Amino acid sequence: KILIFKKRLMYFFSGDGPNDTGTSDQFTDVQLITADVGCIDPSSLSATPVGVVFKSEKGIYILGQDLSVKYVGAKVEQFNGQNVTSADLLSDVNQVRFLTSAGSELCFNYYFNEWTTASNHEGKDAVVWRGVYAYLRNNGTVFVENSSKYLDDNTPYSMLLSSSWIKLAGVQGFQRVRRLIVLGDYFTDHKLVVRVGYDYELGFSQEYIF
Repeated sequence: KILIFKKRLMYFFSGDGPNDTGTSDQFTDVQLITADVGCIDPSSLSATPVGVVFKSEKGIYILGQDLSVKYVGAKVEQFNGQNVTSADLLSDVNQVRFLTSAGSELCFNYYFNEWTTASNHEGKDAVVWRGVYAYLRNNGTVFVENSSKYLDDNTPYSMLLSSSWIKLAGVQGFQRVRRLIVLGDYFTDHKLVVRVGYDYELGFSQEYIF
């Protein structure tokens, strides 16, 4: 299938097309894909094993192999105002990375259907070069990913993970948590900070540093 994207519409056609002499054209007629979105940024297009991802006026969607349209950008709606300069597939980690001209890099894991973001990753363009992600920063320098190091341009960086509310006994129920175990691999020297909140409050009421 050959896909055609407009600002608010999507089309497709298929077939082998004409031969070298211009005859035997087997292209089908152009057909409308039933959806209320299109692509507003060609740099946001990327083909993945689950379909083609793209940015629309309403956020990031996936056009599946069966031509179904699915909204996957609900968790990163606050970044819809950012200008996407590149969308690149990293198949070894099941990711599509959206580089932006200013703001945060958006990373969609299409296997788990989850998002992460990275600060200090603005740039003009990006590419997967010999299986390694590289991007051009706004100041003209090129950064290349190194999976064996845990620094950002020789500067340590932190990672923040936040869970959803853990409902142990239903909405009106009551239970106590006696123990919380953190499981992971320790690679470099760092401090692990765990903050705990209760009862849907906006802030955290307890903090533990390991």
